[in-house]
Amino acid sequence: MTRPHRTSNEPAPALRSELETLRGFIIGMFVAGALIPALTLALEPASPARTIGFVTVAVLMAASAVVVWAVRPPRQRLFEAMAAWATLLIGANIALMPAVGIMPVYLLWPVVLVAYFSTRRMVVVSYLWTMLVLVVAVALNPPDFGYSDVLIGMGATLAIMAGIVNVVTRRHQSLRDELQIAATTDPLTGLLNRRAFLPWLAEAVGSAREQEEPLCVVMLDLDHFKSINDKLGHFGGDRVLVAVADALRQQSRADDVLCRFGGEEFAVGLPGASVVEAKAYATRVAAGLAVAGEDEGCVLTTSVGIAALAVDSSVDDLLRSADDALYAAKRAGRNRAAVWDSEARVEPVFDVPS
Repeated sequence: MTRPHRTSNEPAPALRSELETLRGFIIGMFVAGALIPALTLALEPASPARTIGFVTVAVLMAASAVVVWAVRPPRQRLFEAMAAWATLLIGANIALMPAVGIMPVYLLWPVVLVAYFSTRRMVVVSYLWTMLVLVVAVALNPPDFGYSDVLIGMGATLAIMAGIVNVVTRRHQSLRDELQIAATTDPLTGLLNRRAFLPWLAEAVGSAREQEEPLCVVMLDLDHFKSINDKLGHFGGDRVLVAVADALRQQSRADDVLCRFGGEEFAVGLPGASVVEAKAYATRVAAGLAVAGEDEGCVLTTSVGIAALAVDSSVDDLLRSADDALYAAKRAGRNRAAVWDSEARVEPVFDVPS
């Protein structure tokens, strides 16, 4: 089984949210970058050549802010390129300033942004690019307090800040990943929990309709699980649930999504599968459970409800139909698979293991 995956080229919601945040920071960086040369001209009259240079930088900064704002949906590669472009424009500002002053400090802006949102490789590339821009800028406009002092001081500062931000970001991301797994995964079986399965199913329904492909949901409930618990104890019952999860994994395709729906009840999403294929899947799972039961010293059977996505059915309708079929299978004597239709027709798909 694989994790739920997105069926389009759109970034995932969490990534999209981060990219929107990145967009805001980059726009702010360009707006501030446009104001710096404008304020410099207002406060310190410059030669015609410098004036043209400052105006050009200010216009390019403002235009870049508009470009970043206009591009939708947000794209990380574009933002990384715009950070490199911002570095070049800041370098131009350094070269144009009457005195270098603290202008090299502004190079921290794009470097820190890349360090937070990009890979280590991109951080290294960004750092090297920034140092190249700085070397050229201060060569064109040598500072009064020493060429080497600026390069050494800014080089060390940029490296330390980029390293700290990137390390902290990676630790933060690791914690987020652990929390995401804890929030969406059943701790006993390792399958998805209901909280994660329902959003996946909603997306799968939309994708199936858009691509005009079939989609089936299979609900499984272990028969007489209380008696299994009474016989094996709760730890033995937990082993049985883990064995059920393993049996489901063994019979599932890469795109199938498995969920422990609650207690001894499981749900499986079968994208692209017809009812015939879902019935075959239920049969294979039943055979796997029979083998698992022998290993655990008990008889493992399951009642199964199968429902296919209808033209006008919602996610709730699909789940309710599978659940109705499941209880129809129980009423028919258990160890059966019921296929939902308007009358919840019950079809015995597999026999009780001997």
